[in-house]
Amino acid sequence: CTENDHGIWIEGAGALIVGNRCAGNDWVLAAGNIYGTIVNRLNVNSLAVNGVSAPSVLTTTDPHANFTY
Repeated sequence: CTENDHGIWIEGAGALIVGNRCAGNDWVLAAGNIYGTIVNRLNVNSLAVNGVSAPSVLTTTDPHANFTY
């Protein structure tokens, strides 16, 4: 879901929303759904990486997280 009016739009209940990545749009989730954390990484300035390792810039350890970027 990239560059739409809405990235994920759920009008009813009973959906499971996990592991999504949406760019340039928002989320609309009705009550009664189950979803992982929605992490906003929009406008995050990360440092350059040059080497064999680097710390995460995702700011979550939730394996079911959804991301906005």
